[in-house]
Amino acid sequence: MTYPMRSDLKTGNQFPDFELPDQTGESRKLSHLLRGFPGVLIFGRGYFCPNDRRQLTNYVQQLQPELRVDYCHLISVSVDDKMNTNETRDAIGADWPF
Repeated sequence: MTYPMRSDLKTGNQFPDFELPDQTGESRKLSHLLRGFPGVLIFGRGYFCPNDRRQLTNYVQQLQPELRVDYCHLISVSVDDKMNTNETRDAIGADWPF
């Protein structure tokens, strides 16, 4: 099943302030996670995907330290449930919100 692209997701438009549960189960808004700082939003298939596992590991080792220098927040969104999300974060050593 394919879904149409949202009409408000265009260059120059403000990104929607969506709200999703984080790795603890708490509902959090994107604006609350960013707190006015720039951010990188990563959408993934989940830790079951070998490509996503590799990319997440690279984010921990290479991207995360660089983003901290620039006060840029990293946020991951995946289809994993709370248990798998927390196991993923622990396994790779991620400390950003999922």
